[in-house]
Parts: sequence; structure tokens; C-alpha cells
Amino acid sequence: SNSDDFDPASTKSKYDSLDFDSLLKEAQRSLRR
Repeated sequence: SNSDDFDPASTKSKYDSLDFDSLLKEAQRSLRR
């Protein structure tokens, strides 16, 4: 099926690290203010 084609786990982990990094930097900037 289509959902089998798409691997949410691998995609999620890839974007998770990117998003987490950005979120972390944003949070630190807000906290420092």
C-alpha cells in the first residue's frame, strides 16, 4: 500500500533532529532575553 512506501520513522527522525536543533536555538534565545 501507499503507507508502506512511505517510511514515517526515517523521515521523522531526519526532520526531528533538524527541528529539535532549531527549536533548541530559538528557546535558548528567548530564555536569554
